[in-house]
Parts: sequence; C-alpha cells; structure tokens
Amino acid sequence: MPVLALLVFAIALSFVATQATWIGSMLLSGSALVALALWIVLASGYLLAVVRDTANGHDAVANWPDVVFLDWMGDSLFVFSSLAISVVPGMAMRHALDAADRESWLCVPVSMLAMFPILLASMLETNSPWKPISLPVLGSLLRAWWAWGLFYVESTAVLATAVRAANALGGVAGLAGLLAGAPVVVAALMIYGRLLGRVIWQGSGAAAEALPLPRSTGSFSA
Repeated sequence: MPVLALLVFAIALSFVATQATWIGSMLLSGSALVALALWIVLASGYLLAVVRDTANGHDAVANWPDVVFLDWMGDSLFVFSSLAISVVPGMAMRHALDAADRESWLCVPVSMLAMFPILLASMLETNSPWKPISLPVLGSLLRAWWAWGLFYVESTAVLATAVRAANALGGVAGLAGLLAGAPVVVAALMIYGRLLGRVIWQGSGAAAEALPLPRSTGSFSA
C-alpha cells in the first residue's frame, strides 16, 4: 500500500505542467515500480510459507523466509505464473462478450479468484512454476468439493473485505488512508494463504505431502 500511494502521488505529480515536476514524476514512478516488484517478491515468499506449512499439516508457520532472500526469491515465480495464467480465461471471456460492456471487466477478477488457487496448488505440487496442471490437485476438486467450495466463499469474503476497507480508508484520508490500509491487505493475504493451505491439506493428502519447503529450510519432516 505505501508503494501504491507513492505511485499515485507520482501520477498526480505528472499533471503539474513544469519540467521539474515531470522529472520528479518519472523518478518517483520508476522507484515505485521497482519497490512494487520487490514487495511482490517479498509478499510471495511469506504467502508461500503460510501455504506450504499449512498444507503440510502444521498449525503454526515455522518455515518463514530467511534473510538471505536470494535463496527463496525464485519462489515468487510460482505466484507470478499463477497470476498471469489465471487472468487469461477472464480476458478471453471479456473479449468474447464485449470489451465495451460496463460489466465485462468483472470477468478478469472472477477468473483470477477462481483459477489462481488451483494453479498455485498445482505448481507447488509439481514443484515447478511451469507446470500449472496437477492430477492430484484436480482430483481433490472432486474428492473434497465441499472444502474447495468453503474455501472460495471464505477467501472471497476476506479479500473483498480487505479491498473495501482499503478503498474506504483511501477515500477518507487519501494517501494517509492508503498507508493505514497496508496492514489490512497484508493480513488478508496471510489469511488467504492459510485458507488455501488448509484446503490442500484437506483435499489431497498426496499433494500436501509433496509440497516442498523453501530451499533454505531443508527437507520437510512431519
């Protein structure tokens, strides 16, 4: 959220028609984008730690990313790949319906909400960000349909609440509100990871046992 606040400020600054503000806007925009990329890498590491430990049956997360980020920053590819693939069906559906339709934009977030957890669970089970299909995970959609259904209801409620809270804070207090909304977004991501890890644990024992821990933490032991 602080990064997004910086990016919003940079965009607003670009509308002030002076050479100094244009240069300042470009520098702030570049810095914000770099910081955003680093934030996503860091958030991915912590999100995956929650998902993996929960899927392996742990009530408490013990294998947090360590300070040597080079050992685990590659794990962010699991999240990047899942996000990238998850939006494709929504974009295709939006194009098929009518991109000019006011409601067609909903196809993209709905596609992301539906596909992202399945893709991420599959990539973790296969231990590769380039393998988005896992038979054990797909099988769990049938064997534990109730668990997946409950996951979608709970996770959608959590994410929607966090987004609405952040928007409300931003609308009331501007940039300061966006900064205040950062803990809400982080908490929602951690809860989402917990819910996803739990549905993997409940729905597919084989997939849960196969989930690797971050390379820096060594092998998994029950």
